[in-house]
Amino acid sequence: MKTVLLLLMVLLCGCYGTKPVKTNANDKYPVEKSFTAERKNASFQLAQKYINALNTSLETGDFSHIKKELPSKGTSPGARKIFENLKKRIASLGSRESCVYAGTLDCTLFVDHLWKYRFIKKTGDSRLPDQCYEVLYRIRVIYPDKSPRIIAADFLFR
Repeated sequence: MKTVLLLLMVLLCGCYGTKPVKTNANDKYPVEKSFTAERKNASFQLAQKYINALNTSLETGDFSHIKKELPSKGTSPGARKIFENLKKRIASLGSRESCVYAGTLDCTLFVDHLWKYRFIKKTGDSRLPDQCYEVLYRIRVIYPDKSPRIIAADFLFR
């Protein structure tokens, strides 16, 4: 009986402080206005342009396509080396079969646009099926002022 009462008290204590938080219209980042439909569309267009350049760079092996889409500020001096390592990692997965838009995660002050890549690797053995790998590519976009900005982009390998 004491255990039941103790458990009930613990569960009820969690219910006490659940009042909705009100935002002030003068707040710097009001939660309900952080990403309007117009801003989400602009961030998606930026992410789409980036993913197209990445796919072109991966297909041709030429870093210059993706370099055009990287922000000049904040681009690491080792970006080309990172790209070369990425090409090697992707080559180990096999040939790219598809790249499709998987959706958007709204995280209030930023959004993550996701693309699903599917790679097929031949096993070389007629008794075994080809290996299939699916990975997500995430592009994180913020909207600090008048235009969206990509702050991170990476494969989410397993």
